[in-house]
Amino acid sequence: MKIINYFLPVTAGLLITTTGIALAQQGAPGGSAAQAQMAAQMAAQEKELGITPQQKTKITAINGKYTPKLTALNKKYDPQFRALQAKIQELQKKAYTEAKPTLEARQKELDGVLTPAQKAKIKQMQAAQMQRR
Repeated sequence: MKIINYFLPVTAGLLITTTGIALAQQGAPGGSAAQAQMAAQMAAQEKELGITPQQKTKITAINGKYTPKLTALNKKYDPQFRALQAKIQELQKKAYTEAKPTLEARQKELDGVLTPAQKAKIKQMQAAQMQRR
């Protein structure tokens, strides 16, 4: 079961990413912002790898060859992935609601141990972490 729990999201992400990259490379009409971002990342990777124009042409052709199959698989499984993601979000919300009183009790006890300066530092660290997201 653990293997499936790991494999499923990884496979979904790979499938969606691969399809998006291929479509973005081909300049598919109606491309999303995510596809544009993937295309920019691919361009940066191509530059970093020193991909020649000849290699780029071959890579684009290879991606074009596999895009229809990957797109079909994405279309086939995307509704199921979205349903699972919704279920996961629902369970996370339920778990948080259940854990909230315990988390608040723990925080109250921790606040009794920490100095005001330490509490202020924690708030700064949390704010910095939120900005990185």
